[in-house]
Amino acid sequence: MSRSVRVALLLAVTVLACLAVLQAVGRISSANLGELEPAINEFLVPYGVSIEAATGGWNRLNPTVTADRVTFAGGRLNEVFF
Repeated sequence: MSRSVRVALLLAVTVLACLAVLQAVGRISSANLGELEPAINEFLVPYGVSIEAATGGWNRLNPTVTADRVTFAGGRLNEVFF
């Protein structure tokens, strides 16, 4: 096998491994989003935003986040899905 083919395969395997790690971390953190809600609200305090009853999920390769209520200075939103 030539050197350039080996380098290309090594690069492809490295990129796929990094994507797999990102997927795993994303799935774990979205599954535990309810437990992370206090930390998220603490992060959003300077912006005057708070969330209630956040849940996370995964749809194929896309993360999904749902919050029962998002409150901000201009009002609030109910049943937010993004």
